[in-house]
Amino acid sequence: MQYGVDIAKEAYTEQARRLQTHGDDYAAAIERLRERGGRWGDDGLFAEIEMAWIECRQAMLDAVPGIGGHIGGVSAGMRLVPQNVTEGEQASAMQDPAAWR
Repeated sequence: MQYGVDIAKEAYTEQARRLQTHGDDYAAAIERLRERGGRWGDDGLFAEIEMAWIECRQAMLDAVPGIGGHIGGVSAGMRLVPQNVTEGEQASAMQDPAAWR
């Protein structure tokens, strides 16, 4: 009887890279949002809309960096999985299978 975990290590690593790209996209989006000014220079009808936009923009500036950071962290963890599986397989190969019973 054979025991083990089979994963497609290359595919898993590729998905980790893709996830990191999403985290980087979040970081780029927040940079673009920071670059945009908050004031439109209108004190009439659009003043209320402008104030709502400023509040929404600030909420995004507060939330999105955390989301991007978590996505990057998950990606880093995913990149460790194939490495850990390989190390586990190598350690397992050096042990006597009779000792598992």
